[in-house]
Amino acid sequence: MRLSAEEELDKKYQKDLEYQLLAGTLSSEEEDEVANILGLNDTDDLRVVTFRLLPKNKSGRFTSEQLRQTEIVEKELLRNLSKKYTTSNTNQIIYIYKKDEQISNLQFRLGIEELQKIIQNNLDKRSADIDFLVGIGKDVKGYSALKESFSDSKTALKYIHVIRKIIGDEDKSVVDCSKLGFFRTFVKISDKEELLSCVPESLQKLYEFDKQKNGELVDTLECFLNNKQSLKQTSNKLFVHYRTVSYRLEKIKEISSMDFDNPTEILAVRNGLIIYRLIETM
Repeated sequence: MRLSAEEELDKKYQKDLEYQLLAGTLSSEEEDEVANILGLNDTDDLRVVTFRLLPKNKSGRFTSEQLRQTEIVEKELLRNLSKKYTTSNTNQIIYIYKKDEQISNLQFRLGIEELQKIIQNNLDKRSADIDFLVGIGKDVKGYSALKESFSDSKTALKYIHVIRKIIGDEDKSVVDCSKLGFFRTFVKISDKEELLSCVPESLQKLYEFDKQKNGELVDTLECFLNNKQSLKQTSNKLFVHYRTVSYRLEKIKEISSMDFDNPTEILAVRNGLIIYRLIETM
């Protein structure tokens, strides 16, 4: 049954209020009112999941057909999620997850990952040329803290392309902010010089060498570390002969004096690689 114009306005107004609750722009009284409508309590364990659709074309703009696909995706999601806790705007659907004691955090994440795969496969079958991405915010206590979880979910999506590069998985489409570790600390630093001060000298030398020579040593190092320091896996990923990888690794050691057998140094190097990827987005 079609809604009247007045009912449509009421529905839009409620969606606006729900979004403002997530954004943290309501007064305490307004928060209480919206939470009451949604059936949320200040003792609930909650987290926000943001589903976002992005066109794969270079312009970053949706075609009319792709906009139609976003409507289809929203309907697909609502068949799997509680409509009561779901709101949407533009190209994203936002879901408030109220913790079920029978479902562990791992089961919840795996369920979201499976849902993402199903919808992405459906989009691909329809030749929609759209990426379906998911950012999972941290667990929070009570509806007043939802803005923190929502912010986390947006951070996960904002840097998803960086995360793909860091972990060496270009198909990574679901990011749980609670799994980002040091990354969450780095993204809060907006000063490039401050970030660079956290990069080990060995990696800085290598990065400068690559800049001067237009080289591929940093990319090779990153791939090597992402693939358990395996020559074979690294050569397969980079589509080069394993001897080429071996030669590059010797060059890396020569330039940087890096010790691949030192776990503390390699941890610092991996963090440094994360920082360089973040700086590229600034």
